[in-house]
Amino acid sequence: MSSATFPFFLTTRGEIDPGSASHYITTLVHSHIPGPVDAWREFSVLIWDLLFDMFMWRFAFTRPKDLPRARAVWESTAQTNLRKSMWEPRDKAMKTTGNQDSMA
Repeated sequence: MSSATFPFFLTTRGEIDPGSASHYITTLVHSHIPGPVDAWREFSVLIWDLLFDMFMWRFAFTRPKDLPRARAVWESTAQTNLRKSMWEPRDKAMKTTGNQDSMA
């Protein structure tokens, strides 16, 4: 298995492992950033749809009634993980340099 693939991890109860799903979502988002962006809302809806489809291909949901919840959880995870991955290094750099001006 190459490091670029993500296996379908299940918990002992046959559910999708949230950690592996979250990691896969973050990897998808990072690999499809459309250029300089400050927030999830700056991604086009076409990219959101593409990434969700890629996620659904990997983590198949068998009941159609689960799709709206899957989409909501996916979008929430994508937004949170992108925000966290963008702000943590910036905050660390500001603390390290003692600079409080985020534009410097």
